[in-house]
Amino acid sequence: MIFECANPDCSAVFDHRNGVLLRFPKRASDGQNPASTPAVQHFWLCAVCSQTFVLEYKDDQGVVLSLRWEKPPLAKQRRVIAAA
Repeated sequence: MIFECANPDCSAVFDHRNGVLLRFPKRASDGQNPASTPAVQHFWLCAVCSQTFVLEYKDDQGVVLSLRWEKPPLAKQRRVIAAA
């Protein structure tokens, strides 16, 4: 269940009428049965954060929060939201 914005620095409460709702694949953790793991994860960026940020799925990192208009030159400018 989504309760707030996926941006860790934002505390906006989930509102399906505003912002962007996204789905990303979810892999089973080591030792976890893939059949018992949901195939997708849902994330929401509030209307304000969705103007500045995007969520991307990276195979080696998972879901990453990145700036919308600039491609960050350094990996440390990206923040992992959910591990792969």
